[in-house]
Amino acid sequence: MELIRKNNQMILCSQNVEAIEEIGFSTHPYNGRWQAIGQSTRTNEGLIFEDPMPKQRLYYQVITQDSKQIIAERRVNLVHSFNMRDLGGYLGVDNRPVKWSLFFRSDDLSSLDTRDRCYLEEMGIRSIVDYRSEGEKEKHPNQLISNTQTYEFSPNAKVAALASSTLKDDQEKVAQLVSLAASSKGREELVERLDEMAQQMEDLVAEPYAITAYREMLQLLEVPERLPMIQHCRGGKDRTGWGAALILFILGVSEEAIMEDYLYTKKVNTLRNQKRMAEYQQYTDDSFVLDYLYSLMDTKESYFIRALDKVKELSGDIDTYLTEYLGITEKKKQVYQQLYLASEGEK
Repeated sequence: MELIRKNNQMILCSQNVEAIEEIGFSTHPYNGRWQAIGQSTRTNEGLIFEDPMPKQRLYYQVITQDSKQIIAERRVNLVHSFNMRDLGGYLGVDNRPVKWSLFFRSDDLSSLDTRDRCYLEEMGIRSIVDYRSEGEKEKHPNQLISNTQTYEFSPNAKVAALASSTLKDDQEKVAQLVSLAASSKGREELVERLDEMAQQMEDLVAEPYAITAYREMLQLLEVPERLPMIQHCRGGKDRTGWGAALILFILGVSEEAIMEDYLYTKKVNTLRNQKRMAEYQQYTDDSFVLDYLYSLMDTKESYFIRALDKVKELSGDIDTYLTEYLGITEKKKQVYQQLYLASEGEK
């Protein structure tokens, strides 16, 4: 079951739409009062209805004859953020879903307008984890969200910082790449660099700066009052993707579902990446250089596999890695699972 949006129209996609008896909405998934959505239409796409409150994030309780399920849009409905998503709903230990409205992953918060800021404030965000470099933060300072605490935990990801450089230095960056690609030796160097993003995923697993950053991020889970939490970098892809994956691994979400979450960025970043490529094309039509630049923004399964392979190389499996490198003992995992997975009555 999935909830998707087309403007202010919501589509509840289900293999058995006819089994849905009732849908209620609330601004909070677990302690709110459910209100009926009103008129809806069953189609081949799913159950279609109007967003009851477009200015606030809503959660929905779907009732069938056999079950009740809480769902929400995966992507948060912000105008000036491409890639803010809720990690709720993925199935963890004992088939218990990750609670909605606690863990969010995002691209940066520099372009948010008043509407977006109010939307996040209504969601009750308490902590913001910023993985960006000092240079990235200086060029694109986050918009301020009331009642939040920002934690700056940079994993020192130089390739990601290069990929996120902006129009102010695009012309210089493209000119350097075109110059490099003009010789066969330079092209060979760029071919070798195509492995950089995958190598960076290994570094996020193994390098001391990164281990420290993610260890500090995970320490926020020790105090539930610090949640809801947004973790973000520039594009919300790799640095944030690995941070999100660590939380999901701790909660017992399957590797397959975590890969699905990582690759979801490719879907939501399509328009953003097209815009960036159009900006690069102002300065060159060299297809070799443009392909290289696109590779820095792309989201590939192979990148995430490199991170998992590095985990296995270091520790044998993810549980041992979490303990040895990030201080997440079995006891801590059980505490977090109790706190952040929905109970039977909350599903």
